[in-house]
Parts: sequence; C-alpha cells; structure tokens
Amino acid sequence: MLSGKDNSGFGWDEHRQKVLAEDVVWYSYIS
Repeated sequence: MLSGKDNSGFGWDEHRQKVLAEDVVWYSYIS
C-alpha cells in the first residue's frame, strides 16, 4: 500500500498488477 499525506488510500500490487485499497477506502470512494 502506498503511504503519504497526499495519498488517496489506493495502492498498486506490482505482482498481481491490480489496484489495492482497504475496505474502508473502497466504501468511502463509492459512497
């Protein structure tokens, strides 16, 4: 997972080549 003060909460899984995010991040994004 990426971190930092300007981060959206989304990260990139280099191995699986897909976006990663905690459940709370997804829920706040789709709400």
